[in-house]
Amino acid sequence: MLALQTRSEMLRAILDTVETAIVVLDGEGRTVYLNTRASSLLECREGEQIPSWLRDPLAPALERLFATGGADGAQVERCVGREVMVRVRVRALDRACDLIVLELQPTHAAGRRLVEPLAQGLALSIPDARLLSFLWRGMSNEEIAKSIGIHLGTVKSRLHRLYHRLGVRSRASAVVRAAEILNGASPAAAPEMAAA
Repeated sequence: MLALQTRSEMLRAILDTVETAIVVLDGEGRTVYLNTRASSLLECREGEQIPSWLRDPLAPALERLFATGGADGAQVERCVGREVMVRVRVRALDRACDLIVLELQPTHAAGRRLVEPLAQGLALSIPDARLLSFLWRGMSNEEIAKSIGIHLGTVKSRLHRLYHRLGVRSRASAVVRAAEILNGASPAAAPEMAAA
């Protein structure tokens, strides 16, 4: 049987590879845990408050959660901030609402402002950079196919070629490469999208 420390480390490693941004808040609204995606998206670290562009629209959902003792989760369809729109699912881990989980799914970002720095920084064609920007936004293969009007199989083959060009083997690794570029991009190119 694995030691608790090892299980905790394994869980963190798994959560860092998921496409959804995961944040765990304590009862006072401070971050207890952020996976890599959430840290990059929110530009905050463990122990800090989530940014006001997210905290303010979530306030009513969090109040309902506390009022119901964590019985009712909530979903906030749109929180707009820093040129990114996210869908947020809120739920309590326990009835006392000591820990609250936020699942953030980016749904829109300023496309050209992401594509151009990715194309330049990674020496990608505009179509490949656009595909990488879809991954950055957390879109599924099906969503990408619908968005650009191609077959699902075409998306999969283009992703495989993109991974090869980037020298990575997974979607999560490709997003990390995008984050590296966007973190170094000028504020005008990728406003507020980079991690601190």
